[in-house]
Parts: sequence; C-alpha cells; structure tokens
Amino acid sequence: GTAGGGYYGAIRFAPLGPGGNKNVNLSASVASLILLTVPGNLIEQVSITGFGVAQGSSTTTKSFFFSNKNLNAIMRFQNSGNVQEQPIGKVVLKKGSQQLYTLSVNNVGSPGNVLPSSIRLFSAKLSKVGWFGKYTIEGYFTYGSKGQLLTAQSTFYVIPIIVIIIAVLILLLI
Repeated sequence: GTAGGGYYGAIRFAPLGPGGNKNVNLSASVASLILLTVPGNLIEQVSITGFGVAQGSSTTTKSFFFSNKNLNAIMRFQNSGNVQEQPIGKVVLKKGSQQLYTLSVNNVGSPGNVLPSSIRLFSAKLSKVGWFGKYTIEGYFTYGSKGQLLTAQSTFYVIPIIVIIIAVLILLLI
C-alpha cells in the first residue's frame, strides 16, 4: 500500500554502550544510506537552481575574480519529484567562441543522488582559465529514465588587480 516514489533511509551500526547514566561514553558508528524506488506514479522533475563560478572553498557564485586560481564550476540541482535522481553531464569552458576545456560532472564512479524535495550542490574544478578575460561556462546535463535535458550558462570575468590599478592610474593622468 505504499505510494510509488523514491524512499531513503540509513542503517546505523553502533557499539552497545555500558549501562548506567553517570559516565560519558564516546564511540564510533557507521551508517549506510539505503535508496529504494517503489513502482507506481513516479514523478521525475529536476531543475537547476544555481549555476556559476566560485573561488576556493566558497560555494557562493560570482561574476568577477581578481585571480584565475582555484576556480570551481558550481551546480545546484533541485529535485521537485518523488524519486531520487542522478544528474550527469558536462561543463564546457569557453573564451569567446573558442572552447578551452570540457569536464565531466557526476558520472565518474558511482554518481551522486539528488533526493526528493531537496537541493544538492555539485562542484568541478576549472582549469585552463587564463589570467585575464571574459569566460563562459555552459552546462549540459541529463537525468531520469527518459534522459531529460537540462542546460545552463554563466559568464564570468578574470581581471587581475594590477590591471585595475594601471587603468585607474592612466585615467588619473588623463
């Protein structure tokens, strides 16, 4: 009698602690995530809620960077359906119309899942970004049993601080 859809839970293994309530005990435990799909009315609905570039360990996307070091493509997928989904795809880095680099997202090893009624962030390191310029990343992703397609695009600029200082100095001299 369970409604169709994706269900998840965890099985946790923990040691049995000693009795009594006067001691503080520390112990390790291990959990394993269980994903289950019950046949029936399955709704596959994923959208991209965020797509852009962030620097370092930050997950906040920006449009301007003073350095090309440690740049990451950030993708946030929202699952509005009732079954877990595994969006997979690629991100293409471009400068103008020239394609510089292509990287795979979530299709190496065992792909990550976006659980029903949740948002999950995926991150991929960008390389081959030059020290100066306007760049575009384009994302192409598929999900679901019918291979539904999602696309996204974001533009960002790398402008070193020294270029800004020189431009300000030139303007001041003029």
